[in-house]
Amino acid sequence: TTMEAKLKDLRLKLEKQCQVNQELQNQNQDLDGPSPKDNNDVVQEVRQSRAAVMALEPIPEDLDIQATKKTSSERAQIVKAMGRNDFLSRLDEEQINMMVELLSSVDRCPGDEIIKEGTEGDSMYIVAAGELKVSQAGLDLRMLTSGDVFGELAILYNCKRTASVKGQFPA
Repeated sequence: TTMEAKLKDLRLKLEKQCQVNQELQNQNQDLDGPSPKDNNDVVQEVRQSRAAVMALEPIPEDLDIQATKKTSSERAQIVKAMGRNDFLSRLDEEQINMMVELLSSVDRCPGDEIIKEGTEGDSMYIVAAGELKVSQAGLDLRMLTSGDVFGELAILYNCKRTASVKGQFPA
């Protein structure tokens, strides 16, 4: 079916991106030289990645959600941004509402590093205002603006951050 073809295509793209990321990390390690802890004992990190499958999970009744107050326009901006994202657009209404409640506002200045390539990811972001620069291996890839979602791949696939994101221009 069409959905299976799209899923297969996404899996292939993710696999290619992971290979590129691994090559970039290897090149970065080669450029940096061996670290003091790598002198004699080389330990290779083996990561188990999650399957590229989305399934509904029941939401526990006793889940303690720390909701953050939002205006109706902030809520609308978040829902609209999630609807434009390939992964988040597949969430049901209850999941979307939960995510809207959990998101909180974070102010950043030009030059602030929001995400660092190669680090573990535990947060996703939606640009509310301003511009952010995305780079990978020191190369500028693109600019993010209001309504763009980023950081979700590290959470969805349990992988390290694939790019760095820095504040560029204020709102």
